[in-house]
Amino acid sequence: MRQPNLEDPAPHTQINQVGTFFADEIPNTEQSSTGKFLSSLSAIKESWIIDSGPIDHVCHNLSIFTTCTKIKLVLISVPNGQTVYAKYSGLVRFSDKFYFSDVLYVPHFQLNLISVSKLTHQLKCTLTFTSTHCIIQENLTQERIGTVKVTADLYLVTTLPASSRSKPHCFAPFIICNITDKTL
Repeated sequence: MRQPNLEDPAPHTQINQVGTFFADEIPNTEQSSTGKFLSSLSAIKESWIIDSGPIDHVCHNLSIFTTCTKIKLVLISVPNGQTVYAKYSGLVRFSDKFYFSDVLYVPHFQLNLISVSKLTHQLKCTLTFTSTHCIIQENLTQERIGTVKVTADLYLVTTLPASSRSKPHCFAPFIICNITDKTL
C-alpha cells in the first residue's frame, strides 16, 4: 500500500469507503457457495459488483475505461482497513444507456464496484432487487436498461464494457496518452 507523502491531502480529508464485506465476514469456503466463489477471486476480478456500501464506483483495471482524467488525490478506505489513493477518474461504458462516470481508478483494490447511490443518481434510474436478479430501469420512461443476475449471492455485472474492446485514453493536464494493453 502507498505511504503518505507531501502530495497527500491534509489529515482532515474525507475518506471514501469502498466495499461492504470484510475478511472475517466471508463465509468458510468449505461450507458456502459464496465462500467458494470469493476464494476464486480471479473469477470475479473482471466482473462488477453492485454494492450499496461504497460512495463511488471503483475499478482496478485501467484498460476498461473509455476515458480517464487525473484528479486531486482521493483517499479511500478499503475493506481490510487500509487506505489507498485514487489519482484518476473516468468513464466506463457498457452501452449508450448503461455507463458509469466518475469511476475511481484504484489499482490496489482487486474488485470493480458499482455504487448503488451513485448509479441511481447519475443514470436517474431505479434498481429493483429480487432474490435472483437486479432490474435497472430508467425513471422517466421505465425502459429497462439492464438486468443483472445473482451469482454466489452477489449482484454481478459480468458483461464486458464496450470500452474494453477499444483502447482507452487517459487525460492528464497538458498530456494526452493512449494506453496500450497487450490483452486487447
